[in-house]
Amino acid sequence: MASTKSASDPVKDKLKFLEEQGRQDLISLFADWKPRQARNRKKGVPLDQRVTIAVTNAERMNLDHEIKQIAKAGSKTTMSQFVRNRALGSVDINEWREIAEKSLKEIETTHKKEDDYKKRILELESFLEDDSIEYEEELEYENEISDLNMKLKNIVSQNQKRTHRLSGRMSMPESETIKWRAQRLCISSSDFLRMMIFNLPPDSTGDAHMSFDAKRRFYISIIDVATNGWGDPPAIYKCSQCENYMEEIRELKERTMQLEKFM
Repeated sequence: MASTKSASDPVKDKLKFLEEQGRQDLISLFADWKPRQARNRKKGVPLDQRVTIAVTNAERMNLDHEIKQIAKAGSKTTMSQFVRNRALGSVDINEWREIAEKSLKEIETTHKKEDDYKKRILELESFLEDDSIEYEEELEYENEISDLNMKLKNIVSQNQKRTHRLSGRMSMPESETIKWRAQRLCISSSDFLRMMIFNLPPDSTGDAHMSFDAKRRFYISIIDVATNGWGDPPAIYKCSQCENYMEEIRELKERTMQLEKFM
């Protein structure tokens, strides 16, 4: 049967990284965080791990469009194959790091100045009520309000209605690699898959649903991975005879069903 060997602890690695970076103020974010894990079920076939994520209407439509474009180019790809191929792709972690460093600084600044921003919005709205205001001033105030509201929006979890489900199959080593990468980034496997499948970078719709603290964990983790690498996921050991046994069991079941038809 398959089993896994423990790899390094992604949380302990993160705490060490934060100490090295002088960000002891963020240690509490990771102290109680634990990765959510689904139980692996080995069934003895090459692509035995089923992965499923929920997506929005727009995301599903975009995928359908991409698959149709691929088909027009002469390549037949199923949704399951598409999900697997995208899920096992790679990201430019250094590019993600640049975004993460900038976004982390912005949301932390916004969090500290939240009350000031809200007061400023009220002040600007009062200015707009003045009938004698010039058009240029009105446009300037409206742009500033929009900018401040966008900043405040980034530190609050945004609800996303996901009514569709995408499924794919992969091998256990592939599944373990995805889980490990998600853990290294301190996000769920579903969030990691969604960002990979839709090519979503940090500070996008891919993490808009995350809370302020969840975003900080995510961004710090990106910087950590860019600095120290992904590391190795748990090694998977397989019994060389297990798949043969499973095949024999399937054949016996088929023979039993055939015999039952003549009884």
